Amino acid sequence: MKQYLKSKKSQGGWSMVDAMAVIGLSGLIVAGILGAKTLATDSNQGQNLGTTVSDMASKIQKNYTLRGSYDTLTSTAAFGNGLVNSPLVWVSSSSKIQDPWGNVMAISGNAVGAAATFGITIGGATSPLSKANCTDIATQLASGADIINVGAAATVANGLVSGGTSYKAAGTVPDPAALGTACSVASPVIAVQWH
Repeated sequence: MKQYLKSKKSQGGWSMVDAMAVIGLSGLIVAGILGAKTLATDSNQGQNLGTTVSDMASKIQKNYTLRGSYDTLTSTAAFGNGLVNSPLVWVSSSSKIQDPWGNVMAISGNAVGAAATFGITIGGATSPLSKANCTDIATQLASGADIINVGAAATVANGLVSGGTSYKAAGTVPDPAALGTACSVASPVIAVQWH
């Protein structure tokens, strides 16, 4: 009888349920850490892109000042002038520039004989910008840009911005409420115009 009671003593160690609970909690912790890292990386990409596009616009203005027109400005010309820098990506097979999320960026100079303006788009449907990135990028570009429209239909052609919601009109201050609404649409595009 003593032998039987001794064998009923609890043995040390973890039960299968305990081990599964620990593994499950560990998985949740790792998922939380990776999720936070992804959000931080995405936010950094937005901030870096705003700075990169602002620098690109300044260099375009510098390179085309003597010409007095942006009528020859294209994605290929921007790449040829060394203006496509990380986090932007040059896709040589299609002669296109992509943002860090894989969306094709349009770069357009004014039509021949028209006022000297150029425009750039960021974002799109390939991998939509988050609302945070959309607002960060547009806000960063507002100080140097003449016009910024945001929305799924925002675009540039012949150096002029059209479509979407006006975040910043020529000669006005930016409208943060309009930006918040415009960046909330599915697949927002930021269309920016400079002179």
